Amino acid sequence: MGSKAIGADLNFCWPGAEIAVLGAQGAVGIIHRRDLQQVRQASGEAAAAAEQQRLIDEYTETVINPDKAVAIGEIDAVIAPEDTRTVIVDSLAALADKRDERRTPYRKHDNGPL
Repeated sequence: MGSKAIGADLNFCWPGAEIAVLGAQGAVGIIHRRDLQQVRQASGEAAAAAEQQRLIDEYTETVINPDKAVAIGEIDAVIAPEDTRTVIVDSLAALADKRDERRTPYRKHDNGPL
C-alpha cells in the first residue's frame, strides 16, 4: 500500500502479491470484455471461461507479478512473510538519520497525496 511514486523510501512485498490497482480477474474483465463476448457467442460459455482463465494467467504473469515489479524498481525486494519484522526493523534503522530536504520549514503538517 505504497509506492515510490508517492514518496515511499522502501517498498517490500510478500511472494504472491499482486502489484496493481485492480486484480487480474477484474482487469481482464474490463480489458478483454469484447473479446470474451465474441468467444462466448462463437464457441459458448465453456470456451469463454477457458479463454478468460488463460488471459488471467497471462495478465498475472506479465503485469502484476512481484518479480517484475522488482525488476523495474517499483519494489525493493520480495521477502518471506516470516522475515517481515526483521526487514522492517532493519529498514527503519537504516532510515533513522534520513532528513527530508523537500519539506519547507514553516509547514508543520503535510497534506499527502489523497
